[in-house]
Amino acid sequence: MSFNIDSKLMAHQEFIPWFVEELEKRNLSPRQVKLEILERSLISESSGEWIKTCQQHGFLIALDDFGTGYASFAYINRFNFDVLKLDRSFVKEITHDRASLDICRSIVILAQLLGMEVVAEGIESMTKGDMLRGMGCTYGQGYYYSKPLNFESLIEYIKNNEAR
Repeated sequence: MSFNIDSKLMAHQEFIPWFVEELEKRNLSPRQVKLEILERSLISESSGEWIKTCQQHGFLIALDDFGTGYASFAYINRFNFDVLKLDRSFVKEITHDRASLDICRSIVILAQLLGMEVVAEGIESMTKGDMLRGMGCTYGQGYYYSKPLNFESLIEYIKNNEAR
């Protein structure tokens, strides 16, 4: 499971203990959870300590929308991310724009060299999914696989697609 975490939530010191407790109540392990943070959330001086605390609890940390806006290789060097999320703005053009294809390939290679998984956002077709898988992209998300679902719809989706 992945959860988008904004900088306001990162600022609440009670969030991580509360979240760990809620997972325990549901017999879930923090290792089953990815906490996705945006690069702009890393500007705060306390973000490094927050990431370290999350990882000590066993959460996986994903850098969301990598390569846009506040992109900095210094963040990758400074923080020990488990996952890079390749922004959909690059994925969108990979079937007909060589530069987008090369950027995607480069980000996947960088992540692999640093021991990170890669999630490609915005996969809208089998062709794009196959291209990214061929590059070594670990995971993908987008309307090709499913529209965003609430919890109840997700359970129904899983039940209906177990045989696949």
